[in-house]
Amino acid sequence: MKSDRIRNWPKQERPRERLLAEGADRLTEAELLAIILRVGKGTFREGIPGQNASDFARTLLSEFRGLRGLDRAHTQE
Repeated sequence: MKSDRIRNWPKQERPRERLLAEGADRLTEAELLAIILRVGKGTFREGIPGQNASDFARTLLSEFRGLRGLDRAHTQE
């Protein structure tokens, strides 16, 4: 899966900028987690799949069924 770098997004759509402009209560769990993660997964080199922090956060939340599941996950997971 290839996704755009967050720095290429319009500023008003970036999670960190939205947090500063609108407050934490206006962001989704995935956006807040993306801010905490700061980095995605993989790389953005040509032909190599990668995920930005926002997409990676959504993947983690889906895989672990939310923040509660992520909190209960073992380090190895």
